[in-house]
Amino acid sequence: YPFLYRTNYRTWYDKSTPTPVSLNRNCQIYGEYKNTVQEFFVTAAFYYRHTRQNTLYGQVISRDSTAYTRCRLNNRSEYWSFTGTLSKGFYDWRLKTSLNFSLSRSMGKQLTNGLLQTYRYDYLKAEPRIIWSPVRSLEAEYHATFGYGGSKIGGKTRLSPLVDFVQRLHLTLNVGNFELRLSGEHYRNDLNSETHLNTLFADASLVYKSKKWRWEASLNNLFNKKEYAYTLYSATQSSTSRLNIRPREAMITLSRQF
Repeated sequence: YPFLYRTNYRTWYDKSTPTPVSLNRNCQIYGEYKNTVQEFFVTAAFYYRHTRQNTLYGQVISRDSTAYTRCRLNNRSEYWSFTGTLSKGFYDWRLKTSLNFSLSRSMGKQLTNGLLQTYRYDYLKAEPRIIWSPVRSLEAEYHATFGYGGSKIGGKTRLSPLVDFVQRLHLTLNVGNFELRLSGEHYRNDLNSETHLNTLFADASLVYKSKKWRWEASLNNLFNKKEYAYTLYSATQSSTSRLNIRPREAMITLSRQF
């Protein structure tokens, strides 16, 4: 498309010239171990990508918008990641545990307001999960996500590393035709190096099933939270978003299966 165009109300793109040419080299190593009898599983993967290209998007940041223009500039970028999964089950205890993790790094060049700089972005993520059913009528699931990321731009500029930690707990209890569900989520976010936010959400629902009918009464946002905020990093930028949340609400649902 030979003209400047807008992708949203704050972002413009110009991809008219020149024609981009890139050369990629990729390498991946994968391995796994399975022991079905012991319910123990391990997977691991390493991925590497090296890219050479003749163009680079230059960004011009103003007060109200950001414009990206494709420029002729030979450059290269690198990316690698290491991911894995550990899983162990305990049949006699009705317990399942797992851990997913990843570590990645990306390196390249950026062109901002006419200034060309190198960058390096590192990110670590871990996700433990536990599913426990002490009795047939009760199941508990715990799932947490831990994220840690930071960026270095040029020789002096650093984006302060941020820690994001999310915990989720879901409880399900079945008694006859009734099913009770309780869920809670705790967010601990770094908005910047000095500001941290703790937010707790909770929902509850009661379901009754009778032949082809299904009744459900739910109560959402039990603590009546009004706002949630979080900060995201890209390789060279950070952005903070604040969201207004729907207040506490009750809902009754009736459905029939034909």
